[in-house]
Amino acid sequence: MMREKERDQLVRSIYDAALDPAEWPTMLTRIASAMNCEQSNFAIIDPYSGVAQAITPKWREEDREAFFSHWQKDFSLAGRLEKFPVGQVLTYEDFFDVDWLKRTDFYNEWWLPMGVGGGSFAANVVSDGHATASITVHAPQSRLGFTSAEKKMFEGIVEHVSRSVMILRRLQLGRLATSHGDGGPGSGFAVVDRSGVVLHADGATLVRLNALGLLVADRAMGRIAPGPLKGLLHRAISLTDGGHIDLREGHGSPVRLTVIPCSPRTDYGPVVIDRPAALIWLISLEEVQREKMQRLVNAYSLTPAETRVAVEACAGGGRSEIAKRCGVSPSTIRTHLEAIFFKTGVHRQAELVHLVEAI
Repeated sequence: MMREKERDQLVRSIYDAALDPAEWPTMLTRIASAMNCEQSNFAIIDPYSGVAQAITPKWREEDREAFFSHWQKDFSLAGRLEKFPVGQVLTYEDFFDVDWLKRTDFYNEWWLPMGVGGGSFAANVVSDGHATASITVHAPQSRLGFTSAEKKMFEGIVEHVSRSVMILRRLQLGRLATSHGDGGPGSGFAVVDRSGVVLHADGATLVRLNALGLLVADRAMGRIAPGPLKGLLHRAISLTDGGHIDLREGHGSPVRLTVIPCSPRTDYGPVVIDRPAALIWLISLEEVQREKMQRLVNAYSLTPAETRVAVEACAGGGRSEIAKRCGVSPSTIRTHLEAIFFKTGVHRQAELVHLVEAI
């Protein structure tokens, strides 16, 4: 069995892989070594598209091509694991009649020549609406299955790998959001795939998208509903160009939805389960304006009355219109504007608008 130092090194390797997807082949090789196995592989299957990807550090390229083009449909463990819960360790005997399996061309012409055949363990590390991800280990022909202690060891490895994948998913989506900059005050974001399925979003944004009638129930977080946002999303992804639409919430407040497509050239690699296609920023224009005005007040010590006039001045119109909206005389508006101009260092109403926009 593994010594404590070796176990600690393996666990560190598993979590290092959460920070760097390029480390996954090395990590899987270490898992195979720790289990006294010939191979350890990681596979992802999208249950909706049926697309399968795998990290197989010990496979030759011709072995990979043969498996995915010829053997995957009938002999893939990853495809059979979908109905099992995360962490449950299974063997080939749970999926196949082993006597039958040993008579197949797959076993004799593909499996045995790779140096395995002495037993396999498999378990899901992810099983949700987006994908099923699994890890397997395969013993050499000289082995006659696994001991109970080795099964317990693999259960611990699966638990760590599952956490590592969860960390990787969060980091990838978090990096994607922050790489496009802060949405600013009064904003939230959602990350969606090509079909509009929400992969990640903050809770407040989901609530607002629902309230705007822009989501339909589908998978964990929902899918963008048919309509103007879905159309904008498809155009943005296909043309790799962004855009926005303006809507109003139930109480009449204006909101802006900006779609930012992800680069189609991004190589996420086979270990990244979620395939982001675009970010959707939801911005409450009223909240943005309130935040900006609050910063103006804090920066230049405006009084409540001056703040009200500054807000109305930025909304447009001459002094008479502003006075009417504020319920005071034009001369009072003139006095407040003069005080605002003095405190902020601007000279005209248009300059005040620019100052608020830039603050």
